[in-house]
Amino acid sequence: MRFYRISLVAVIIFVFSYSHLEAASFDCAKARTTLEKTICNDSALNDADARLGKVYSQLRKSLSKSQAKKLKREQRAWLKQRTRVCSSGNSGCLLSLYESRIADLSSGSSSESSRSGDKSNACYDKAQTQLDLNECANLEYGSADKELNRVYQSVIRKHKDDGVFINKLKQAQQAWIKFRDAEMEAVFPHNYGSASSMCWSLLKTSMTVKRMKQLRIWLDGVEEGDVCSGSYPIKE
Repeated sequence: MRFYRISLVAVIIFVFSYSHLEAASFDCAKARTTLEKTICNDSALNDADARLGKVYSQLRKSLSKSQAKKLKREQRAWLKQRTRVCSSGNSGCLLSLYESRIADLSSGSSSESSRSGDKSNACYDKAQTQLDLNECANLEYGSADKELNRVYQSVIRKHKDDGVFINKLKQAQQAWIKFRDAEMEAVFPHNYGSASSMCWSLLKTSMTVKRMKQLRIWLDGVEEGDVCSGSYPIKE
């Protein structure tokens, strides 16, 4: 009986370990770089990498051949950016990049946002120092913030006849800005070194992209039959 228990525990440990290794979008058994090992050894990053792979695959299947090729180029550029920005294997840096990219692909806005992202990608390509990377991350946030404001104004224009909704939306946006700023301060209450500025901008970009996705629902709508759609329009 004791042998049975030990064997069962061993099996459980083996299954858990194996599933953990295979969860990422690449084979963790072949991980070589500091970045790859960090992703494989951090459960949150491991999950984020797997989710990104799934979202990317689903989006690519829904696109035309030319659009899929463009998305592939964008993804390769993002992978290069990930390596440049987070080559030291900083978990916070990586998670911010992953969450931002997942939100971007989930909203279907990758091609749309790539135009504004071209400048930041070019910036990362030329970056030589941490100061350069800090400036590039700030440029990336500026692009995301500009796009968020564009989406926000589009929602207001589309629903301009519903005064009650517009008032509630403005209150919600102001509350979100306060939450964003408070969350940023909670994550980075101190200066954590030369990369702090970059990490601050990356997290802010990630939160901005997520908010953009939320606002887009008032533009794109929800499926007919959703009894909890509230103020969201029905897709045409």
